[in-house]
Amino acid sequence: MLCYKAWRESRLGFLLSVAALVFFLGVYTMFPRIDPLHRYTYTQETYLITYRGAVRNIFIVLTLLLGMGGLLRERSHHAVGFTLALPVSRFKLVATRAGVGVAEMAVLALVPALLLPVFTGLSHHTYPSFAQALQFSAVWIGCGTIFFAAGFFLSSVVPGDYPTAAACLICLLDGAQSRLL
Repeated sequence: MLCYKAWRESRLGFLLSVAALVFFLGVYTMFPRIDPLHRYTYTQETYLITYRGAVRNIFIVLTLLLGMGGLLRERSHHAVGFTLALPVSRFKLVATRAGVGVAEMAVLALVPALLLPVFTGLSHHTYPSFAQALQFSAVWIGCGTIFFAAGFFLSSVVPGDYPTAAACLICLLDGAQSRLL
């Protein structure tokens, strides 16, 4: 029942995340940028945008946002009394929410692997292999777990929805800026 409760609390964010990822993947795959210098083939351009560019960045932000929620959020919505009255430990509540969130993040990471062959086929191109897309999804699952954990931790420390999202994005941008320096 705890898994169902965690799913009910996070399903809207998860479904919106999947829809956003499908939308951006479709737009970038079906309508690729025009390369006037012809430096990249369609397959290379698809790889660069999906696994090194905009779609990857969207996945990272969505993964951070999937980690939001928890007891502090329930406190701000005045629902924490019900959750804490359940006959389970707080550890089990948090572990269940984390498990459901990681499962949702893994499904989100599999979306490009499942849809790239479809979208490239609809645009009359081919994608090299489904196995290669699955390998990238495995990398996304590994890295997405780290970003999910960061969002999950910040949602446990920072109360409220908007401050948590702001803290997640500031940490992400601060890490990107320090990497550039």
